Amino acid sequence: MPTVNQKLEYISFHFQEDDEPADVAWTFAIAEGEDLIESLKNYALGMGKDPSDEYVGAIQSYIGYLYAQNLLLQQPKTIKQSAGSETDVKIPQKSPKRKPKNSIPAILLPGKEREEEIELRLQQGQSFLDLASTLQRSRIFICREAKRLLGEHKLKTLMKQNKKGQWSEIEMQYLTLLRQQRLSLREITMWLRRTKPSVEKKLRELGTTIFEPTAVEGPQQMPLGLQESLFNTRLVDVWQGLLQSDMTEKWRKALQGKSTEDWLSTISAGIPGNVKKLLGGLRPPTWGELEALLSTDTDDAGVYARLVSSRYEIQTVSDRYLYVGSASRYGGGLNMRISEHTVRRKRSDESRLQRDIRKKDLKGNDRFITLMVMKMNSPKKENVLEVRLTVTLAEAILTMWLGALKSSSLQLQNLCPWDPQTLEYTGWSSHNPLTVDVVEPSRSEDSNIETHCE
Repeated sequence: MPTVNQKLEYISFHFQEDDEPADVAWTFAIAEGEDLIESLKNYALGMGKDPSDEYVGAIQSYIGYLYAQNLLLQQPKTIKQSAGSETDVKIPQKSPKRKPKNSIPAILLPGKEREEEIELRLQQGQSFLDLASTLQRSRIFICREAKRLLGEHKLKTLMKQNKKGQWSEIEMQYLTLLRQQRLSLREITMWLRRTKPSVEKKLRELGTTIFEPTAVEGPQQMPLGLQESLFNTRLVDVWQGLLQSDMTEKWRKALQGKSTEDWLSTISAGIPGNVKKLLGGLRPPTWGELEALLSTDTDDAGVYARLVSSRYEIQTVSDRYLYVGSASRYGGGLNMRISEHTVRRKRSDESRLQRDIRKKDLKGNDRFITLMVMKMNSPKKENVLEVRLTVTLAEAILTMWLGALKSSSLQLQNLCPWDPQTLEYTGWSSHNPLTVDVVEPSRSEDSNIETHCE
């Protein structure tokens, strides 16, 4: 991306609806000396995935098309000298504009003819990406149209017939692009219409380095005292960020009942030293470092993380999941909570996490690690409630700290001290724990579950 001192040129993409004037446009700044197509690809990847926004999908599909076809890379172009002005950059004739009705290919016209044409192309073995390239539409649009015209059942039956034979150069380029967008192996096989073994083989040929998270520049080690100081600073930062976030009135009142020092000192005392070391690091913990932490094996209360990965040999961020939870039931603690996670249930009674494991081809023998422990010295209601409030607050803090939420507001996302692009996993927790009131312990605490196990 451009820096402050670089001279800039600008390139704009305009979209139009039928015969109307252009109603949506993107303008990108390209720094002098940078490769045009590479810069555009980085902008497209930075937009993320938004299936509901057809324009985002269109620009990403178009830039992906340019990248895959290697149209600009065949004749390397760099931005010429001239700062702050719009420059006419030569663009291939395949335009991202949405064309007027009289020039739309017959396949995009409504009616049975279009349905038969799409069905025929899918029967011939074309993938959604093949159709997207041919029709200059986003892959999300093509997928949606196919479902609407053919119905999900018929489409699913057609798509079971995978493409065979040699991979084309454009398929290899699409494979690279899809992997850089952090799509899972399951999603890539669907878009390319290739078998999982075939995709895995090509990924091994390409190597895994291009699929790793962005490297963290600068020194990776620092003195222990500085690391401890950084841990304490981040602990306070996440705490303060949570205080400004949405929470229930009961939680807000409970947090006001004790000082910041009282809350955080108790939480800090329960976090093991090796976990503190990772949380105070200059870079986020790697997947291997998380897996190396101690397995959960205690009846005490505390916070744990559940690590689950896909069944596939070649993995990326979207093949690894991190869930953060807590347990505070007297007499059961963390061990009882983990047994609740792993008990077999009928499909109708499955938890959210169990459904994900089944539907996303994840390994069932996942790993549970301890992030924080707190003793439960008394079964008295007030003591159990105090422990429950503390470990649930710790769960909220560590969830944000590790970037373990599936989706979150920008405010909560910013509580993670590292760039999200450097994380080696996908968040699996569904919500901020402070948005749900803690269940107060009952007299028969040993037979009640204090919170819902996802």
